[in-house]
Amino acid sequence: MKRALAAVAAGLAAVAVYAAVAPAGQQAVTPKQFSALSKKVTTLSRTVTNLKKELAAVETCALNQAIAIAQYGDSAKNEGYVYQVPDGTLELQTALDVADPTSAQAWMLVTSKTCADIINSGKKKAPASVRAHLK
Repeated sequence: MKRALAAVAAGLAAVAVYAAVAPAGQQAVTPKQFSALSKKVTTLSRTVTNLKKELAAVETCALNQAIAIAQYGDSAKNEGYVYQVPDGTLELQTALDVADPTSAQAWMLVTSKTCADIINSGKKKAPASVRAHLK
C-alpha cells in the first residue's frame, strides 16, 4: 500500500511540475495582429524581390568582364610613357595598361555603355532591354 501511495504521490508531483512549466495552450491572434503581420510580410516580400532585381542588375552590368592590368614605368629608373605637358615639354610618366593575366597587379571590372549610362545617370531603373534580360 505504501508503494502504491508513493507512486500516486510521485505521479501527482510530476503532473504538478508539468502543469507549472508547460507552455500555455494556443493563443488566439486578433484580426488586427494578423493584418499587421500580413502587411509586414508583404513589405518584406517586396523588399526581397527588389533586392534580387538590383543584385541581378549588378551582376549583369558591373560584373560584365574583368581585365588584367599593371602599372608600367618608373621615373626613378628613367622609364615610362612619354607625356607632353601643356607647355609642350615631354616627361616620363607611369601608367596603367592592360597586362598579361599571369603578371597582373590588379583586375579592373568593365561594363557596357548601356550599363555605364545607367550607373552614371543616378537612376535605378534600367532600360527595357536590360530589364528584359534580368527577368
